Amino acid sequence: MILTYIRHYFDNRKRETAETAEVFSPLPEGSPYQDVLRLACMDKDLSLLYTVGKSVFPQRYEQFTAPQRWTIFYIAGGTLFFGREPLEAGDFIVVPSAFSHQLSTKKESCCYYWLATNDEWLLRSFSMAGYGEAEVAKGHIDDTQTVTDILEGTLYHFPGQCDRRLYLISRFTQLLSHLSAYATATGRVSEQLLLRCISHIETTYGALTVEDLAKHFFINRRYLYGIFMEYKKISPMKYIQSVRMKAADKFLLTTDYSIAKIAELTGYSNYNQFTRNTTPSNRRKSGKR
Repeated sequence: MILTYIRHYFDNRKRETAETAEVFSPLPEGSPYQDVLRLACMDKDLSLLYTVGKSVFPQRYEQFTAPQRWTIFYIAGGTLFFGREPLEAGDFIVVPSAFSHQLSTKKESCCYYWLATNDEWLLRSFSMAGYGEAEVAKGHIDDTQTVTDILEGTLYHFPGQCDRRLYLISRFTQLLSHLSAYATATGRVSEQLLLRCISHIETTYGALTVEDLAKHFFINRRYLYGIFMEYKKISPMKYIQSVRMKAADKFLLTTDYSIAKIAELTGYSNYNQFTRNTTPSNRRKSGKR
């Protein structure tokens, strides 16, 4: 697993990266920056990603962040906006990967930390701590020092010799257990996720699998199946197939693309799969009469 330290400056300077925390040197008061620790494993059998970060923005800097996987945000100072709702010092929010809204500083001064992951081991920990895949949870904690110590220690004092994955699992779990008593569910996001899934399927002309879709949104296939059945009364596989077939039919009738090109665009491995009761060539001829 590859560990990378990254500092973003948000001015004319390029970001710095290193294999040690040497890039995290002190900066002058009022400087905007973002420090990130990234642990990644991207081989064919295991795709893992952890990020731990700290963002510091003075006034007049508007910064947006859009979570793409399970993320814990903790506000240490200033104001971070969750949609229109302000989050102040001591507030935290636990955001599932299904969530699509951005968080923004809205040019207010802010210092916040985050931890994000797609590790199945930790997703089970989120579930055991009471955080559901379909819910955003938030809360407030007055014991800011304990939370800050956990986050600062994880980001700036990563041990040199350890099992990196197990270490981060332990830190996430420690933070979750500390926050869980103060969290309250604030809203379901399953319908938002469904709309994002549908948009992604249509953008790709259905040229993907259910597994691809689940991985893209960092959710499991069972949950994906559940939201499609709840809102569309159809499985994600059948929905993908219908989009794929409609896209192939439209390409046949409105473009001069070759049948091989259409099959490639829509994810068909067999040219004869994407029309019913006739061949693609005959469908094109009949549709253009």
